[in-house]
Amino acid sequence: MGKKLRHGLPQRKLACFKIGAGEYERIDEVRWSNLDMEILEHPILEGEVGYINAPIEHRDYRGLARFLERHIDYAKWEAARYEALIRISKDERVKYTGRQAFKYRHLQKFWFPAFYFLYTYIVRCGFLDGKPGYHYASYKKWYFLTVGNLIREQKTDNRTS
Repeated sequence: MGKKLRHGLPQRKLACFKIGAGEYERIDEVRWSNLDMEILEHPILEGEVGYINAPIEHRDYRGLARFLERHIDYAKWEAARYEALIRISKDERVKYTGRQAFKYRHLQKFWFPAFYFLYTYIVRCGFLDGKPGYHYASYKKWYFLTVGNLIREQKTDNRTS
């Protein structure tokens, strides 16, 4: 929308770490590499994690339609992954980052999309980014609502098959 977002909930990537300091989360899906997922293969590290304060700019200026298409694909993938993780978790301990643990614990709860919006837009001051900040927080709310609905749809489909 022509404006750099400076507030809200920053998207963080763990980029530099010592070999052997942890392990990557388990992802068994065949199709995941077809998506340029920002949510894939997070390293789960032992010990403290530091931060580099220099921003890494993500210049994805392909328009709103492309953003929505990509996030529909992400939502389908994340809903399928959620179901797979539930099955895996029953058999073995799955390691998550703190942020992932919170998300997967509450993803299906009716309040989670609204919570994410309020946290991003109000608590993390996304409103200071004006209309683009509002729209970004709204689209993230839509994204989590979509993931939750896809999970519910999968459960319904599984019951009727």
